[in-house]
Amino acid sequence: MPASRRTALLTAALLAAATAPLVTATPAHAASCVSAVDNDFDGDGVRDLAVGDPFTAGGGRVVVTHSRTGLATVIDQATAGVPGNGVNGDFFGFALASYDRDLDGCDDLVVGGPGETVGTKAKTGAVWVVPGSPTGLNPAASVMLTQDTAGFPGANENNDLFGYALAAGNFGSQRFLAIGVPGETVGASASNAGQVVYQRGSTTAALTQDTAGVPGIAELGDRFGETLAATPQHIVVGVPGENAGEGLVHVFAHRLTDGRPTPVKSTGQDTAGVPGVGEPGDRFGGQLSAVAFRPGGGGTGTLVAVSVTGEDVRENTVTDAGIVHALYFGTDGSFRQLAEYSQDAAGVEGDAGSDDQFGRTVALTNTGTAAEGTPATTVLTVGARGAENPDPRLGALQVFRLSGAPGDGDLWIAPGTHGLPANAIGGNTRIGSSRDHLYVEGHLPDGVGAAVHGLRWRDLLAGQSPPARTWPVPGTGVLIWAIS
Repeated sequence: MPASRRTALLTAALLAAATAPLVTATPAHAASCVSAVDNDFDGDGVRDLAVGDPFTAGGGRVVVTHSRTGLATVIDQATAGVPGNGVNGDFFGFALASYDRDLDGCDDLVVGGPGETVGTKAKTGAVWVVPGSPTGLNPAASVMLTQDTAGFPGANENNDLFGYALAAGNFGSQRFLAIGVPGETVGASASNAGQVVYQRGSTTAALTQDTAGVPGIAELGDRFGETLAATPQHIVVGVPGENAGEGLVHVFAHRLTDGRPTPVKSTGQDTAGVPGVGEPGDRFGGQLSAVAFRPGGGGTGTLVAVSVTGEDVRENTVTDAGIVHALYFGTDGSFRQLAEYSQDAAGVEGDAGSDDQFGRTVALTNTGTAAEGTPATTVLTVGARGAENPDPRLGALQVFRLSGAPGDGDLWIAPGTHGLPANAIGGNTRIGSSRDHLYVEGHLPDGVGAAVHGLRWRDLLAGQSPPARTWPVPGTGVLIWAIS
């Protein structure tokens, strides 16, 4: 992750959330799964909340809150029906995604555990799919995927980190799942070169930088697949370790060429149309987010937010200040940068500081009702270390509208502002996002426990600040890493 330019698994933190005391099951919510709402695990037409807590004792857990009832379910490897034997360091819940894998109308939860030991292979990693149903998630029907799963490319090896990143969604009538394996050795000796496993229908394929049509070469430490994002049009793969940490991003179309997604564009800071120069330690692509997008004038493509947390600004006098690029990839093959965001840009609130690592988390959100976002409905949320905060343990967020210049109506969200308690937004600056809410990791107002705070987009964008909705996190030592 960009916060410390991590190239290993053991960094940072994560938390788990619930709106009521935890229970082991939820009551029926619908007669059948008919929902078209993302992250709806019980088919009742209301988005549910999943939060990963991968560093907890016993190998990690995920807490899922069913929104209509407020009841929550804890899922870990001790849950009946979930394969595996949870031990410290499995990092169950390190990555989360959801999609309707079994096509029953209820979304299924996908959980990455990149530290899982399978057989004798330490940190080879695994991915679990927990099916949704009208009575909520059904752990008893869970499926565990590894590189030894029938039909999957490769084999389980030490330190592969299978499941480090996840992306899932729809391509037409089919559902797809992409799994990042940044520790994969490619060829005879390129350890940590990285791989992505792509599954859709009867197709399961591997992508690396040695795949035909993909620019570059799989090399030691590239970490291809450390970050992933996807839309119905494209799969976006981050390679933050490329060229001594300059970083690179590859974009693929879902249409298949020789049984694999088709490479369409590779982008770095040395790409024509992208300002800046690629430099060691920039980590271009260290964080990614993507939405389906219509920039205007017809045509639909993918808008991608790409973080560069190691970027120095003001002629390299402010180190690791960080920037974020907003890049558009059209389905017609077109490419252009729409904007560049930093705290050094004209009119943007705040001031770029050394080690701000602006972009340590990014989230693009379509707040409209259409399937594709537009400049009027799409917002970009960027997390930073928040050097302006009096308490250096706390982070900060900045929200930008895609319409207009970066400094037109940007929102600086710090602890104690916009309806958040004074100790919201922890130093890890983990966020999640939906059409309705921005989810922020932090603490309860009394400072005793961890929590997820929800801010409604309609309030934020209208300049209103009602108190945030808060999901308390039970337990001690909870660290937030994924919110979906």
